[in-house]
Amino acid sequence: MEKLLLCQPRVGSTSYCFQRPTLAILTLASALLLSACGGSKDRDKPVQTSSVAVSQGTTVETPSSSASVSSSSAESLTSVSSSLVVISSSRAASSEVIAVSSAGVAVSSVSAAVSSASAVVCTAIGGCGGGSSVSSLATVSQSSFSSLAIASSSAPSSTSSQPEKKVSLDNRNLRLLTREEYLNSVRDLFPSVTIDASVIAYVPADPSYFNFASESSLALDNERTLGYQMAAESIAKQVLAAGNLWDLIHTCRQVDIVCQVGLIGKTIFRRPLTVGEADRYAALYDAADAGKAVLQALLTSPHFLYRSEMGVETSPGSGVYRLDNYEIATLLSYSFWASTPDSQLLSAAAQENFDIKQQVKRMLADPRAERGLRRFVRGWLLVGNRGYSSVPGWSLASAFDEETIRFTMEMIKADKPFNSLLKAEYTYANAELALFYGSSPVSSGWAQSTFADGDSRRGTGILGHASFLAARGSDSDNPSPAQRGKFVREQLLCQKISGHGFIAVAPQPNETHRAAITRHTADPACSSCHQLINGIGFGLDRFGSNALYRTQEKLGNGQLQTIDASGWIKGLDSAETQLDPLGREVAFASVAELAGLIADSKLASACYSRQYYRYIVGRDEDAADESIIPLYSAKLRAGGGMLEMLTDLAIHPSFILRR
Repeated sequence: MEKLLLCQPRVGSTSYCFQRPTLAILTLASALLLSACGGSKDRDKPVQTSSVAVSQGTTVETPSSSASVSSSSAESLTSVSSSLVVISSSRAASSEVIAVSSAGVAVSSVSAAVSSASAVVCTAIGGCGGGSSVSSLATVSQSSFSSLAIASSSAPSSTSSQPEKKVSLDNRNLRLLTREEYLNSVRDLFPSVTIDASVIAYVPADPSYFNFASESSLALDNERTLGYQMAAESIAKQVLAAGNLWDLIHTCRQVDIVCQVGLIGKTIFRRPLTVGEADRYAALYDAADAGKAVLQALLTSPHFLYRSEMGVETSPGSGVYRLDNYEIATLLSYSFWASTPDSQLLSAAAQENFDIKQQVKRMLADPRAERGLRRFVRGWLLVGNRGYSSVPGWSLASAFDEETIRFTMEMIKADKPFNSLLKAEYTYANAELALFYGSSPVSSGWAQSTFADGDSRRGTGILGHASFLAARGSDSDNPSPAQRGKFVREQLLCQKISGHGFIAVAPQPNETHRAAITRHTADPACSSCHQLINGIGFGLDRFGSNALYRTQEKLGNGQLQTIDASGWIKGLDSAETQLDPLGREVAFASVAELAGLIADSKLASACYSRQYYRYIVGRDEDAADESIIPLYSAKLRAGGGMLEMLTDLAIHPSFILRR
């Protein structure tokens, strides 16, 4: 395969060049278009260039003198023309003009604020080789991004004459696989091959929303594109080294590469390939490389790298789109398994009567559901921890994280009500953690471990977990009440604490840590926030920064002082997500008492449903979502099970409808 030089000119800065196979360039071109179609954070802003949205039977025009091509169907784009231009949909914040030719590939990003061609900033990719492999790959890539562009551009423009629909639904979108989703997917696609996590070492870390990496606005850039291309090349080599992939496909008659590509492509694309797609990918087959180019092309296609949530309009002009069955299957699998659909789910999606509830029940009972639950719990309760600096030993610190994940997962899988997370008299521990806590011993592995009567952790649930207590220290001995209170407000009550970061407070020689914090935060500039979090944290002070229970604090002058662990919490009866500084204040004398107050409030179960919604949609909720969240979580808020809520969300209309 020809090697090309990939350069990224930047205004006012140095150009960066990379030498990578042609396939990376084609993937990048596809990715830029897909980013414009649905992967942008600003995907609802109108385009302000002179671009014309692609639709059936229309001709695409660009702001410059670039050539145009008829888009009557994706099949019309199967051959490489002298200049093929596809422009993105009008839902993008900027239009991405992609020109592909047999002589070269150019990708231009046209800013929404720029109306003249002279101001266009380009990313130029030059030097395409003229080999048959390059030409065939270009053909495949053209069809990939053009067909997706046509589908994407059917979204109504904000300047459309259609009246605005007041529908509380998520936006149509194309969601890029995260690193974890990509790795899980290729492992599940090729279960007989041991694919190490190192294959995605060159893929940049995923950004996140509310600590969840399953966000909806992530898009391919140069670095991420090259990382996934390198991963695909490595995976293709490993798969083919393990055996002849094509010999494993016995459904096809004799040696029928088109048929075999169609079957493999269906599992990779999470939907059946069209006849044209199968033909084009099959054209890449070369016995000399045993089909490596085909497999690599499939794994770098935007149809694999992006999850489509575009749907089909429910009725002409309605502005409401229902995801097709394969899109629903994909949404289910990445929501609950953090991976690609299995054959059973794809088979169910092929049926007109796709029973979503039945599939959700099956998927949640499958061991793969643990991956999705782990990802959710990690983002909800662990991401953002400041480390365990006061705890000796990596294995114990690792056990802290595993305890919270395993405990929460088991509660969800058992369909316990939300308050069980905060009122449990037991945890899940290994032998080392059980010894650290002094709870009932564990002989091997991980098992339920109970706190004895009178134990300070009994009845505290996750508020007694070391992952919470030890991750928020002020110094080597004393915890940070502000950080602990902030966690409770933001993660358990969904109430955002704004303002600057928290700093360690140095007490006077004869001053307790509590007194020093009270003095420091009495300033009006600080008290507006601290009045809502200090009282929560003070009530947890008898657990030191090492998460162990204590009754005394050592002062700066060397004296021991009994710890005042009285606390208070405000606003448990306030409106959902709202912080009410004038709300009713309730005092508590123990962590178990605080846990009970939170567990019995309406805010806590409402926050759990909201956190899971953020995890699924991959973005911050907005005003339109406020009517959806209470509906699918109504039973949970009334004391129903946490697992049942996951099902209720999946069968709620908002899960499969888009606007």
